[in-house]
Amino acid sequence: MMRPLWLDFQRSEPGPRRIGTGLLLAGLVCASLLTVDYLALSGQLEAREFQVSRLQRQADMSREMQESRAEGAAPSRWDQLFGALEGASSEQVTLLALKPGSGTLQISGEAKDMGAALDYLGRLQQVPSLRQTWLTHSEIDQESPLHPLRFTLATQWKEPGQDGGLMAGQGGLP
Repeated sequence: MMRPLWLDFQRSEPGPRRIGTGLLLAGLVCASLLTVDYLALSGQLEAREFQVSRLQRQADMSREMQESRAEGAAPSRWDQLFGALEGASSEQVTLLALKPGSGTLQISGEAKDMGAALDYLGRLQQVPSLRQTWLTHSEIDQESPLHPLRFTLATQWKEPGQDGGLMAGQGGLP
């Protein structure tokens, strides 16, 4: 003869459910800790990448300075200009390019934010050999992970000892 089959659809023993709930909570805690670590490490990585790009750009500018010296550029005037630019620089600003123009010098750079760019502009305005320094362009680089501000400054460069005029030569530059 067959024994009767007993099906219990409403179990009254909560034991295995507590184990499942405990495992779920432990998994959620581990996932949240890993997320926090990931976010911290990705922030550190972005900061390091910004530092590396800044150092690479500075090395490129230094190499260009050495090449211009080797090509016979007047080192004393350029040394004064580069010294003034380095004296006004900070860790939050990276110079990208210098373009001599007719009577002006364009300075292209990248800053952490608008405040850092304006601080750099203010320091350049205090340099005696530069006059009428102003911001001509700025935009946030959306493609870079840190979204730095790219800017262009224009200034007139004069020799020390000249009161109002630009340096002799074309556009005030050697």
